[in-house]
Amino acid sequence: MSKMIFGAVVSAFFGISQYAVAGEQQVNCRTQAVTSPVYSGNVSCYAGGQYISRYVYNSASNIAFVSQVVNGRTASCSASVPFSHNETANVRKCDYTPQARVKLDAQFNSDSTRARVVIRNLSTDRDGQISKVEYWVDNVYQGTLSGSYKYLSWRDTFPSFSTKVKIRVTDNDGYTDISSTYIPVKAKDAPCWGDHENPVSC
Repeated sequence: MSKMIFGAVVSAFFGISQYAVAGEQQVNCRTQAVTSPVYSGNVSCYAGGQYISRYVYNSASNIAFVSQVVNGRTASCSASVPFSHNETANVRKCDYTPQARVKLDAQFNSDSTRARVVIRNLSTDRDGQISKVEYWVDNVYQGTLSGSYKYLSWRDTFPSFSTKVKIRVTDNDGYTDISSTYIPVKAKDAPCWGDHENPVSC
């Protein structure tokens, strides 16, 4: 079996979204009433051989830090703050669309006469998770993409070929984003191993 040699022919550029609104955009913004507890009162705890205390006013936390000088040394401890009341405030909340990102690399055989393209799915969703990834190769729909990468079929590198890939991602809220990119593959580029912005400089 021929030894496989991995190498990026070029660093494929991420395609811009084909929607008017790019990925990771705020959508469905609304105002929600959020109720939060407020804590106030005298707190005390034991440190430095005695109880030390202070007053806490309208804190969002039910734990307070108490520090006091005792016999010339600073003593400190944490204490529970009594519940005071609930406060309601209007908060602006938005959902976020996913961000479709795809990168293409090329994998060559040992003599660089054949190569195959590797699709790498780098999509993210900042407020949830990606639930579905669909992909197209050279404008032909291929179905769903499982996992973070996909190997395409081996092809002859002479004289050259190029591959275009488009992905459409859907998040758990049903929002979508699209990204596309392409990679030219040439046998003469095969010795240029690694990720390089400009293969000529290798």
